[in-house]
Amino acid sequence: MSAPREVPAGLTLDAGDLTTVLAALADAASFRTAEGMSACLDCAREQHRAGGDTFCREHRRDMDLSESYRDLAAQLAGGTS
Repeated sequence: MSAPREVPAGLTLDAGDLTTVLAALADAASFRTAEGMSACLDCAREQHRAGGDTFCREHRRDMDLSESYRDLAAQLAGGTS
């Protein structure tokens, strides 16, 4: 993950902007968790080898990114940092 960046001074989101950002984060999180996982042979091998909900390296990264998107959305929706 990249280093945190400062938000430009004075940047604000009105209700419409916030709705758009939250929708984009939800779409990105859904895309990362759904895209190709069910047909991934490497994920199937990992699940067969280790059992349970295990994923290949690429899809594990996608799951981590999806969680980050959801966490950011929750912070924005709640107004916390």
